[in-house]
Amino acid sequence: MMKLNTKIAAAAIGAAAMFLAAPAFAAFDYSVNYSDSANNATYPATGTITTTNPLTFFTVAPGGSSTGNTSPTTVGLFSLTPISTAPSGSGQFAVNSANFTTVFSLQTVTNLDGSGPIGTPATFTVTGTISGNLSSDADNTVISHLAGLPSSVTAGGVIYDISLNSIRNPGVVSTGGNTGGVSLNVTAVPEPATLGLFGLGALAMLLRRRSK
Repeated sequence: MMKLNTKIAAAAIGAAAMFLAAPAFAAFDYSVNYSDSANNATYPATGTITTTNPLTFFTVAPGGSSTGNTSPTTVGLFSLTPISTAPSGSGQFAVNSANFTTVFSLQTVTNLDGSGPIGTPATFTVTGTISGNLSSDADNTVISHLAGLPSSVTAGGVIYDISLNSIRNPGVVSTGGNTGGVSLNVTAVPEPATLGLFGLGALAMLLRRRSK
């Protein structure tokens, strides 16, 4: 009888853990507004960072999309693509001063397609600098002085941890114009009920072992 009761208790706890796990789903939609002294662009639009040569420049594409509930999810703050049709060997051209400001907006949603917004979005501002020289043959442009990244935000009642994923300086145009940019990690923090299911699961395993 003791073994039977223990098995029943283990099954009940396992079922409770599955029930508590259900609310853990958290999809979100995000968008970025990018601006500097020369332009302003919001996903899916693009902007341009010029150099001292009109044939040599960068296109800037702010991040933004509907995304799933993968945790963490890597999202793009913005991408930076070098372009130059200047003749090879014509020298490097200084990037015109680009102290940028990005406003990141994160909205918790009901569905993976980005529909069904829940509550109010969370917004934060990240600033930085893009500087250096660019040509069709060389690129020493760097993204630096990143500031303003929060450790966490709350949107629609869900807490998201925010962290830097990578800063990628763009590559040389003649080797394919490798895109650079900044990306972030966004991680939905489990609710207390979700955290509790791990304890229930461990207890269920213990009870099953003791019933054998």
